[in-house]
Amino acid sequence: GSRSKAELQTVDAQEFPPFPQKQGENFQLDSTEFLQLLQLGGLASGVDETRPVFSSMLFELEDGEFAVVSTDGYRLSRNATQIPLKLSRKVLLSAKALKEIARMIEKSSAKIVDITLSEEVGQVFFGFGESEVMLRMSEGDYPAYRTILPKEKSLCIEINAQELASAMKSAMVFSKEVSGIIHLKIAQDEAVISSVSASGKSENGVDCKVLEGDSGEIAFNGKYVQDFLQFAGESQVEFSMLETLKPGTFTLPKKEHFYYVIMPFRVQS
Repeated sequence: GSRSKAELQTVDAQEFPPFPQKQGENFQLDSTEFLQLLQLGGLASGVDETRPVFSSMLFELEDGEFAVVSTDGYRLSRNATQIPLKLSRKVLLSAKALKEIARMIEKSSAKIVDITLSEEVGQVFFGFGESEVMLRMSEGDYPAYRTILPKEKSLCIEINAQELASAMKSAMVFSKEVSGIIHLKIAQDEAVISSVSASGKSENGVDCKVLEGDSGEIAFNGKYVQDFLQFAGESQVEFSMLETLKPGTFTLPKKEHFYYVIMPFRVQS
Protein backbone atom coordinates (compact mmCIF):
# COMPACT_ATOMS: atom_id res chain seq x y z
CA GLY A 1 0.00 0.00 0.00
CA SER A 2 1.01 3.64 -0.38
CA ARG A 3 2.31 5.73 2.50
CA SER A 4 1.96 9.47 2.84
CA LYS A 5 3.26 11.92 5.37
CA ALA A 6 2.37 15.57 5.97
CA GLU A 7 3.80 18.18 8.30
CA LEU A 8 1.83 21.23 9.38
CA GLN A 9 3.31 24.43 10.75
CA THR A 10 1.42 25.43 13.87
CA VAL A 11 1.23 28.61 15.90
CA ASP A 12 1.20 28.77 19.66
CA ALA A 13 -2.40 29.19 20.85
CA GLN A 14 -1.16 31.99 23.11
CA GLU A 15 -0.49 34.09 20.01
CA PHE A 16 -4.11 33.98 18.86
CA PRO A 17 -5.61 37.42 19.54
CA PRO A 18 -7.97 37.41 22.52
CA PHE A 19 -11.67 38.08 21.91
CA PRO A 20 -12.26 41.71 22.99
CA GLN A 21 -14.15 42.38 26.19
CA LYS A 22 -17.82 42.91 25.44
CA GLN A 23 -18.83 46.21 26.97
CA GLY A 24 -20.99 49.16 25.98
CA GLU A 25 -24.61 49.85 25.14
CA ASN A 26 -26.68 46.70 24.89
CA PHE A 27 -30.15 45.86 23.58
CA GLN A 28 -32.03 42.83 22.30
CA LEU A 29 -34.27 42.32 19.28
CA ASP A 30 -36.53 39.56 18.07
CA SER A 31 -34.41 37.78 15.42
CA THR A 32 -37.12 37.94 12.73
CA GLU A 33 -37.42 41.69 13.28
CA PHE A 34 -33.63 42.12 13.13
CA LEU A 35 -33.41 40.12 9.88
CA GLN A 36 -36.10 42.34 8.32
CA LEU A 37 -34.20 45.43 9.43
CA LEU A 38 -31.09 44.16 7.63
CA GLN A 39 -32.96 42.94 4.52
CA LEU A 40 -34.99 46.08 3.91
CA GLY A 41 -32.69 48.63 5.54
CA GLY A 42 -29.68 47.15 3.75
CA LEU A 43 -31.45 46.86 0.40
CA ALA A 44 -29.48 49.71 -1.22
CA SER A 45 -25.98 48.76 -0.08
CA GLY A 46 -23.39 48.63 -2.86
CA VAL A 47 -20.49 46.25 -3.41
CA ASP A 48 -17.67 48.74 -3.99
CA GLU A 49 -15.37 47.91 -1.06
CA THR A 50 -13.07 50.85 -1.93
CA ARG A 51 -15.87 53.21 -0.86
CA PRO A 52 -16.82 51.97 2.60
CA VAL A 53 -19.76 54.35 2.99
CA PHE A 54 -21.47 52.81 -0.05
CA SER A 55 -20.68 49.19 0.86
CA SER A 56 -21.78 49.58 4.49
CA MET A 57 -24.99 49.76 6.47
CA LEU A 58 -25.51 52.56 8.94
CA PHE A 59 -26.88 51.65 12.37
CA GLU A 60 -28.59 54.80 13.60
CA LEU A 61 -29.90 54.92 17.16
CA GLU A 62 -31.86 57.95 18.24
CA ASP A 63 -34.75 58.63 20.66
CA GLY A 64 -35.69 55.00 21.16
CA GLU A 65 -35.50 54.17 17.47
CA PHE A 66 -33.02 51.77 15.85
CA ALA A 67 -32.70 52.32 12.09
CA VAL A 68 -30.66 50.53 9.43
CA VAL A 69 -29.80 52.70 6.41
CA SER A 70 -27.94 51.92 3.17
CA THR A 71 -27.09 53.69 -0.08
CA ASP A 72 -24.91 53.01 -3.13
CA GLY A 73 -25.17 56.61 -4.33
CA TYR A 74 -28.09 55.91 -6.69
CA ARG A 75 -30.71 54.67 -4.24
CA LEU A 76 -31.29 54.68 -0.51
CA SER A 77 -33.26 52.47 1.86
CA ARG A 78 -34.12 52.85 5.52
CA ASN A 79 -35.97 50.57 7.91
CA ALA A 80 -36.46 51.15 11.64
CA THR A 81 -37.93 49.72 14.82
CA GLN A 82 -38.46 50.91 18.38
CA ILE A 83 -36.04 49.89 21.17
CA PRO A 84 -36.25 50.67 24.90
CA LEU A 85 -33.07 52.80 24.90
CA LYS A 86 -32.67 56.56 24.54
CA LEU A 87 -29.28 56.31 22.82
CA SER A 88 -27.74 58.59 20.25
CA ARG A 89 -25.27 56.60 18.13
CA LYS A 90 -24.25 56.28 14.48
CA VAL A 91 -22.24 53.19 13.58
CA LEU A 92 -21.04 52.08 10.13
CA LEU A 93 -20.64 48.33 9.48
CA SER A 94 -19.69 46.26 6.42
CA ALA A 95 -22.85 45.26 4.51
CA LYS A 96 -21.17 42.07 3.27
CA ALA A 97 -20.33 40.99 6.84
CA LEU A 98 -23.84 41.85 8.09
CA LYS A 99 -25.42 39.77 5.32
CA GLU A 100 -23.22 36.86 6.42
CA ILE A 101 -24.37 37.34 10.02
CA ALA A 102 -28.00 37.36 8.79
CA ARG A 103 -27.40 33.96 7.13
CA MET A 104 -25.91 32.61 10.38
CA ILE A 105 -28.89 33.84 12.40
CA GLU A 106 -31.32 32.21 9.96
CA LYS A 107 -29.45 28.88 10.24
CA SER A 108 -29.25 29.08 14.03
CA SER A 109 -33.05 29.40 14.48
CA ALA A 110 -32.29 31.68 17.47
CA LYS A 111 -35.32 33.68 18.61
CA ILE A 112 -33.37 36.65 20.03
CA VAL A 113 -30.36 38.66 18.83
CA ASP A 114 -28.31 40.41 21.50
CA ILE A 115 -26.49 43.54 20.23
CA THR A 116 -23.75 45.42 22.07
CA LEU A 117 -22.19 48.62 20.69
CA SER A 118 -18.72 49.07 22.11
CA GLU A 119 -17.27 52.38 20.96
CA GLU A 120 -14.26 51.96 23.24
CA VAL A 121 -12.96 49.02 21.23
CA GLY A 122 -14.69 50.09 17.98
CA GLN A 123 -16.65 46.84 17.75
CA VAL A 124 -20.26 45.67 17.62
CA PHE A 125 -21.05 42.26 19.19
CA PHE A 126 -23.92 40.08 17.98
CA GLY A 127 -25.02 37.19 20.18
CA PHE A 128 -27.55 34.59 18.98
CA GLY A 129 -28.04 31.03 20.19
CA GLU A 130 -24.62 29.63 21.05
CA SER A 131 -22.78 32.05 18.74
CA GLU A 132 -21.13 35.38 19.28
CA VAL A 133 -19.84 37.41 16.35
CA MET A 134 -17.87 40.63 16.51
CA LEU A 135 -17.71 43.25 13.75
CA ARG A 136 -15.29 46.12 13.53
CA MET A 137 -16.87 49.55 12.98
CA SER A 138 -15.98 51.06 9.58
CA GLU A 139 -14.37 54.44 9.15
CA GLY A 140 -16.14 57.19 7.22
CA ASP A 141 -18.76 59.89 7.47
CA TYR A 142 -22.18 58.84 6.30
CA PRO A 143 -23.85 61.27 3.87
CA ALA A 144 -26.55 63.52 5.35
CA TYR A 145 -29.14 61.34 3.64
CA ARG A 146 -32.17 63.16 5.04
CA THR A 147 -31.38 66.17 2.84
CA ILE A 148 -32.04 64.17 -0.35
CA LEU A 149 -35.29 62.63 0.86
CA PRO A 150 -38.32 63.91 -1.05
CA LYS A 151 -40.26 66.25 1.26
CA GLU A 152 -43.28 66.64 -1.02
CA LYS A 153 -45.14 64.59 -3.61
CA SER A 154 -47.36 65.50 -6.55
CA LEU A 155 -48.42 61.92 -7.25
CA CYS A 156 -48.96 58.83 -5.10
CA ILE A 157 -50.25 55.46 -6.32
CA GLU A 158 -50.96 52.04 -4.90
CA ILE A 159 -50.07 49.10 -7.13
CA ASN A 160 -49.92 45.30 -6.81
CA ALA A 161 -46.28 44.22 -6.34
CA GLN A 162 -46.63 40.94 -8.24
CA GLU A 163 -48.26 42.56 -11.28
CA LEU A 164 -45.64 45.31 -11.29
CA ALA A 165 -42.84 42.70 -11.02
CA SER A 166 -44.27 40.80 -14.00
CA ALA A 167 -44.45 43.97 -16.15
CA MET A 168 -40.92 44.91 -15.05
CA LYS A 169 -39.58 41.50 -16.09
CA SER A 170 -40.94 41.98 -19.63
CA ALA A 171 -39.56 45.52 -19.89
CA MET A 172 -36.12 44.43 -18.67
CA VAL A 173 -35.71 42.11 -21.70
CA PHE A 174 -35.40 45.16 -23.97
CA SER A 175 -33.69 47.43 -21.45
CA LYS A 176 -30.35 45.55 -21.47
CA GLU A 177 -29.05 47.69 -24.37
CA VAL A 178 -30.01 50.91 -22.58
CA SER A 179 -28.30 50.23 -19.23
CA GLY A 180 -31.40 48.64 -17.72
CA ILE A 181 -33.47 51.81 -17.87
CA ILE A 182 -37.24 51.45 -17.75
CA HIS A 183 -39.93 54.14 -18.02
CA LEU A 184 -42.91 54.41 -15.73
CA LYS A 185 -45.85 56.52 -16.92
CA ILE A 186 -48.90 56.92 -14.72
CA ALA A 187 -52.27 58.30 -15.80
CA GLN A 188 -55.93 57.50 -15.15
CA ASP A 189 -55.46 54.55 -12.80
CA GLU A 190 -52.95 52.82 -15.07
CA ALA A 191 -49.18 52.50 -14.77
CA VAL A 192 -47.45 51.82 -18.09
CA ILE A 193 -44.02 50.22 -17.78
CA SER A 194 -41.96 50.42 -20.96
CA SER A 195 -38.47 50.15 -22.40
CA VAL A 196 -37.19 50.97 -25.87
CA SER A 197 -33.98 49.77 -27.52
CA ALA A 198 -32.63 49.08 -31.01
CA SER A 199 -34.00 45.52 -30.74
CA GLY A 200 -37.55 46.50 -29.98
CA LYS A 201 -40.00 47.87 -27.49
CA SER A 202 -41.88 46.50 -24.50
CA GLU A 203 -44.96 48.18 -23.04
CA ASN A 204 -47.10 46.76 -20.24
CA GLY A 205 -50.04 48.39 -18.51
CA VAL A 206 -50.85 47.58 -14.87
CA ASP A 207 -53.94 48.77 -13.02
CA CYS A 208 -53.15 51.05 -10.11
CA LYS A 209 -55.06 53.23 -7.69
CA VAL A 210 -54.17 56.93 -7.73
CA LEU A 211 -54.22 58.13 -4.13
CA GLU A 212 -52.99 61.66 -4.79
CA GLY A 213 -52.43 63.78 -7.91
CA ASP A 214 -53.32 62.59 -11.41
CA SER A 215 -50.34 61.74 -13.65
CA GLY A 216 -46.56 61.52 -13.81
CA GLU A 217 -43.61 60.08 -15.72
CA ILE A 218 -40.22 58.90 -14.46
CA ALA A 219 -37.38 56.60 -15.59
CA PHE A 220 -35.35 54.25 -13.37
CA ASN A 221 -32.74 51.55 -13.40
CA GLY A 222 -35.17 48.61 -13.49
CA LYS A 223 -32.96 46.33 -11.40
CA TYR A 224 -33.33 48.70 -8.45
CA VAL A 225 -37.11 48.36 -8.60
CA GLN A 226 -36.84 44.56 -8.95
CA ASP A 227 -34.58 44.40 -5.87
CA PHE A 228 -37.34 46.07 -3.86
CA LEU A 229 -40.21 44.02 -5.30
CA GLN A 230 -38.64 40.69 -4.29
CA PHE A 231 -39.42 41.60 -0.66
CA ALA A 232 -42.92 42.88 -1.35
CA GLY A 233 -44.49 39.47 -2.11
CA GLU A 234 -48.09 39.76 -3.27
CA SER A 235 -48.85 42.90 -1.29
CA GLN A 236 -49.88 46.31 -2.56
CA VAL A 237 -47.00 48.80 -2.60
CA GLU A 238 -47.08 52.56 -2.76
CA PHE A 239 -45.04 54.72 -5.10
CA SER A 240 -44.82 58.49 -4.88
CA MET A 241 -42.97 61.18 -6.84
CA LEU A 242 -42.76 64.92 -7.15
CA GLU A 243 -41.48 65.44 -10.70
CA THR A 244 -39.64 63.61 -13.49
CA LEU A 245 -36.10 64.49 -12.36
CA LYS A 246 -36.63 64.20 -8.61
CA PRO A 247 -36.21 60.90 -6.71
CA GLY A 248 -39.17 58.51 -6.50
CA THR A 249 -40.09 56.64 -3.31
CA PHE A 250 -41.45 53.12 -2.78
CA THR A 251 -43.03 52.13 0.53
CA LEU A 252 -44.79 49.08 1.95
CA PRO A 253 -48.15 49.95 3.57
CA LYS A 254 -47.68 47.50 6.47
CA LYS A 255 -44.15 48.71 7.25
CA GLU A 256 -44.55 52.32 8.28
CA HIS A 257 -40.86 52.80 9.16
CA PHE A 258 -39.52 51.63 5.79
CA TYR A 259 -38.86 53.58 2.60
CA TYR A 260 -36.80 53.04 -0.56
CA VAL A 261 -35.75 56.05 -2.63
CA ILE A 262 -34.42 55.77 -6.20
CA MET A 263 -32.69 58.48 -8.23
CA PRO A 264 -34.28 58.94 -11.67
CA PHE A 265 -32.82 59.06 -15.19
CA ARG A 266 -33.65 61.79 -17.67
CA VAL A 267 -36.72 60.73 -19.67
CA GLN A 268 -36.20 60.93 -23.46
CA SER A 269 -39.29 62.40 -25.06
